[in-house]
Amino acid sequence: MKSKSSKRALASIALSFEAFVVFFATLTAFGLKA
Repeated sequence: MKSKSSKRALASIALSFEAFVVFFATLTAFGLKA
């Protein structure tokens, strides 16, 4: 049970990090375009 909840927390952190990276990449792309 403990490892399952920690796995879920890790997945949540990874998802947030991925979303942030995508957002940052989009922002950089727009910055380079402008």
